[in-house]
Amino acid sequence: MVLCACSSSNATDWEQAYNALRTAFDSNASAITLEQATAVPYASMGLRVDGGPEQLVVLAGGQNGPLLWTSSARIALETENGRIVRTSGFPFNLGSTVLPSSDPLTTVATTRTAESYRLLIDLPDQNAYSITLNCTMQATGPETIRILGHDIPTIRVNETCHSARLDWQFTNSFWLGQSSGFVWRSHQFVHPKLGPIDTEILRPPG
Repeated sequence: MVLCACSSSNATDWEQAYNALRTAFDSNASAITLEQATAVPYASMGLRVDGGPEQLVVLAGGQNGPLLWTSSARIALETENGRIVRTSGFPFNLGSTVLPSSDPLTTVATTRTAESYRLLIDLPDQNAYSITLNCTMQATGPETIRILGHDIPTIRVNETCHSARLDWQFTNSFWLGQSSGFVWRSHQFVHPKLGPIDTEILRPPG
């Protein structure tokens, strides 16, 4: 089963991961296949930007905190509890994210009650810093998702955010394992000039 726990956290492993990515992944493919995912024995994630071809990214570090993922195409993103908090190598990038002391994403799926809060983000390429996002999060109910042929029972959580300063409004979605709370799939906006980023975990960190 491909959806097993794996990790890749040192430089040697990362060099090997790059080689495996180049060998296994066809950047023209519309979606990652089971064979491609199996060929990369590291914690990995499928990533799609604005509906484009799915790319394979692997875990480069951060086992005890935010997770850093990167690819052979030299893009990188940092996630915290499944939320993208920083990116690099995209046409437009998210510089940083300041979360509430307790991220609602870790509680809303269980409590099933709506929660409102604020996020602060930096968009360096827009010379925009400490942008306030006013957000509301709500669980919408159970959904079974399918990743690489495996059905995963999840709870879907939607997060709607608005920035008056940027005149920007969007809705993120997260699919959390019903028993674990682990974010298996997401649909997220990180920049007003960049389309949505869709992620799905192929091999979870362990």
